[in-house]
Amino acid sequence: MKYLIWFVICLAVVTWIKRKKAAFFNPQADAQGGAGANNPAVESMQQCAQCGMHIPASEAVTDGSGLIFCCQEHRAQHVVR
Repeated sequence: MKYLIWFVICLAVVTWIKRKKAAFFNPQADAQGGAGANNPAVESMQQCAQCGMHIPASEAVTDGSGLIFCCQEHRAQHVVR
């Protein structure tokens, strides 16, 4: 029984040391709630065909031919040309 208690204590110490070591080498993960915190996914950037500005893919406006624009105005201006 005493070996089981020593085993549990050693396991706890090893786990504590590993967490401290991980926090030391990655301080941002500890500040954000641990290494398993939900981090937002990286979103791809698209370039406007009219002005060349880069915008997130979720905010991009497309036309029928697949061109990407930053706003409806630039989409309309590109059609006029």
